[in-house]
Amino acid sequence: MPVWVGVVREADALEVAAWDEFVTRAADGGDVWRGLGNARAKQSLGYTIRYLFVGGDAVTVHVKKVPLLGRLWIVPCGPSGVAVGEVLPKARALAAYAAARGAFVLRIDPRVEADEETTRQLRAAGYRFAGRYTPNQHTVIVDLHGTEDQILAGFSNGARRAIKRATRDGVVVERVPATDENCDILYDLLAEAGDGRFGLRSREYCRSTYQRYAASGNGQMFFARIDGRVATASFEMRLGTKVIGLHTGSVRKSAGDSAVNGLGSQGIGHALQWEVMRWAKRCGALEYDLCGTPPSSEVDNPERSFCGIGKFKRSFHKEVTDRVGAWDIPLSGWRSRIWAAGYERECKRLSMVLRGTLFY
Repeated sequence: MPVWVGVVREADALEVAAWDEFVTRAADGGDVWRGLGNARAKQSLGYTIRYLFVGGDAVTVHVKKVPLLGRLWIVPCGPSGVAVGEVLPKARALAAYAAARGAFVLRIDPRVEADEETTRQLRAAGYRFAGRYTPNQHTVIVDLHGTEDQILAGFSNGARRAIKRATRDGVVVERVPATDENCDILYDLLAEAGDGRFGLRSREYCRSTYQRYAASGNGQMFFARIDGRVATASFEMRLGTKVIGLHTGSVRKSAGDSAVNGLGSQGIGHALQWEVMRWAKRCGALEYDLCGTPPSSEVDNPERSFCGIGKFKRSFHKEVTDRVGAWDIPLSGWRSRIWAAGYERECKRLSMVLRGTLFY
């Protein structure tokens, strides 16, 4: 029998089995990070997953055990709502439910667009800004309504020229299965392009994630080849009418310089992304999230990390979507205060040193 506490209850086994269907029923169409695939991936890292309903809204919670402090409850990309007024009542109900089960902090990460009034209301509620939790807090989203010609018309002139150039130069973009070999090719390209500039999970974790999504029908790997060589590869995830790019890796144009990669070379990166969008549209997607840019206020700053990546993604749609980010709701006096005083930062630092991985 489901457990009821106010408007919050646990999902039963049958509901969990159909979890993605419940996630996509949200007024905002759901989100990949709330889905069953991401929950299973987090579970493999030692998280406990709780599948809850707040009223009729499906809420996925990732529970992380933090040394000395206890349990941190995290709601990725939720609670759902397109405005902060829709999120706050759900957050209050979840906070009471989490506190009754020993959590010291509830972290929410709503998909609400950032503005001063939203920030004011969250602070007035006693919440503390926790930065970025999901990688697409700042991102570029391409609208996939309309025909392919109409979608192409929304790209920059440079992007359209790059796609044509790729065709002329013999670039071949193909969907490939998530075999161990193909997963390793993507991972190596990702590691080469990143060269330590961003945290990267283990090869085994990435491989299992790619293969889990592919087996469920909610993931697809792409290779872009030039002269038979894989120059760029990506893995894409979908849920309902949304597709998001999880990972993209590419060869470098200049050895030893991770800031200069193959995304623009011969239009390869543009050709790959266009084929991803065509695939997404055929799958019934209405939007494609390119997953991550600098914030709109910094996107043209050449000194900003990933400025070049932001420029590339904005060639498909010029506007950056800025979301409000993650916010912590304190639930337990001294434990919440220690967490806010920098304990989280130390946990992340130590986990990188000891295990070469990310705290989250």
